[in-house]
Amino acid sequence: MAKLNLLESVLLGLLARRPSAGYDIRKYLEKSGRIYGYAPQASQIYRQLASLVRRDLLEFEIDTGRGGPDAKVYSPTPAGFRAFLEWVDAPFQPSERPLDAHFQLHFALAGAVSPVVALRIVETELAFRLEQEANWAPDLFLPTTVEEPLDLEWMDEAAFLGDARGNQLASAHISWLRTTSRRLRRYIERTGAVWPDPRWSRLAGE
Repeated sequence: MAKLNLLESVLLGLLARRPSAGYDIRKYLEKSGRIYGYAPQASQIYRQLASLVRRDLLEFEIDTGRGGPDAKVYSPTPAGFRAFLEWVDAPFQPSERPLDAHFQLHFALAGAVSPVVALRIVETELAFRLEQEANWAPDLFLPTTVEEPLDLEWMDEAAFLGDARGNQLASAHISWLRTTSRRLRRYIERTGAVWPDPRWSRLAGE
């Protein structure tokens, strides 16, 4: 199994959809970073692309229709597709932070290969967030001694308001997860979607 870091997974996931130059990937992530919650530096992207080529997970062709150093158009090799699908199939581990980019990236990239995979990710995230919500017990981080000019009453109020905002965002996330789970189940029943999908297996040379 090819061990992938986060950026390598993102690059393989994007290139599995459409062969692209490093410049195109960088511009896409800069523009759509709000969708993924993740926007790596250009130097990181180019470095990881070169690393994936050395590991035979990517190959490239020179696009003679454009000039400059970004004329390499990358696409996954069969080994690259296999590495990406291994990442897709790996158990999803939610992060402690409800709105971390970790979930969004998995849903947008791994979930895009099949509604079955998307449902698995969503239901894992939902179960984790429900348990997290049930066991949530905030602890106010206030000074142990009162010293001027500290206003402990206001510090307590500010902490309460911050916690209320966090709870509202977490509740909205849970509501979205529930709705998405129901829609994915209906979509799978209607279309008969299955995973593994033979179309992806062929790309991986299997």
